[in-house]
Amino acid sequence: MDLSQLQEELRNLAIQEPEAAIERLVASLDRSSSAHYNEALHLHGRFKKLAVDERKGTVDRRDLNVENNQIREAFFGLVDDLETKDIRTELLSESEQLLLEELLTPTTTKRLIAELDPHVHVATTLYYVNCDREHSIDRVFDFFENFYDEQRPYQFYFFSACSTQRPRSFSERLVYEIEGYLEDMEGGDQAFRYWPTPKNERVEPFELPVGRNLRASKIKFKKLLAEKLEFSGRTTIETYLKMGKPTLDYKAIAMCFVFREADWKDFIPDYFQWIIETFDQAEVQRDCPTFLFFFAIDVMGIHAKEPEQLEGRKKRVYEELEALVAANPASTVHLSRLMPVPKPDVKAWMAKLGIDNDAVKEQLIRYMISQQTLSPEDRRQYIEQQVINMDDIELFQKWLLQYADEKGRGF
Repeated sequence: MDLSQLQEELRNLAIQEPEAAIERLVASLDRSSSAHYNEALHLHGRFKKLAVDERKGTVDRRDLNVENNQIREAFFGLVDDLETKDIRTELLSESEQLLLEELLTPTTTKRLIAELDPHVHVATTLYYVNCDREHSIDRVFDFFENFYDEQRPYQFYFFSACSTQRPRSFSERLVYEIEGYLEDMEGGDQAFRYWPTPKNERVEPFELPVGRNLRASKIKFKKLLAEKLEFSGRTTIETYLKMGKPTLDYKAIAMCFVFREADWKDFIPDYFQWIIETFDQAEVQRDCPTFLFFFAIDVMGIHAKEPEQLEGRKKRVYEELEALVAANPASTVHLSRLMPVPKPDVKAWMAKLGIDNDAVKEQLIRYMISQQTLSPEDRRQYIEQQVINMDDIELFQKWLLQYADEKGRGF
């Protein structure tokens, strides 16, 4: 039996036999690891006391109904909150039993990591974001290489994906990958400019400047660019593009922006079109760097449906981005529907760190799946499909890499 089946059984039983349902719940919980065990015992005690009071006639009908309803609501709430770790192991399916191993003994995983042989290199910031996405990365690079060969000085990349699949991290990864590509193609340090966070030197994404209307948004965008490019006096982005002054000593400049479906307004397509035209129609100055703009747009749950099945605002965002690319094919790309990551790709990421033992990889994945940060739905997704959302993977990546760093070594 798996968790969802037990929950359904308890709900159905409660409708016909509430006391039996509570007793079944108590009997199903692991008293050594479940925070809900005492709560269920208390609920059972309340029900038994109410039954005694009713039999003795020491409670009036109104109070009886109120207490019955409160117990019922508490029961269903408790059942809804159950997680795999709460259930006695022998009641679980084999796959769910596997998920409990590292949750119940997390120190085992830390000891395992401490004993791993260090790899010859220390992981860089790329390793925080380079799990899977190879197919999507290849698609983007097909466009980038064409732009590079054609010497396109301004390039615009739009990624619409669910926040659980971390489109902003996908943008960050592309910055690192393109930086390495330019170094390989042109040799040495090519002065690739992006804005790192003060805390950890990783790429800092900017909130897309959006005002009350199109005009206000344009002003905000130009102000942000002038600030980040350190223009002084009366220099604007328009005068820079026209004159190529002041000289920017970079081969390429990457700017990452984040935006959300919920903030999509009627003028947003025109706003994006204005950004593209401002650069794309400018006279290209020989010494200007290549500008790469990445727009990561959070569209909740967009990966769960095919484009033709989208509805409402999701459909609107997707179609308007597609229309934007169709109107600007020479410099613009739209990639949508980043998907959850298959288990083999998580293992492949570990291999990049020098973790080659498959049993060790399995144990680390079990530890990741058992963490409290994962919702019951995410665990269910892993059990049924063997895939993991990228936001959960990134928390694991951060934990693993920081733990290695604290030990003073890479893998």
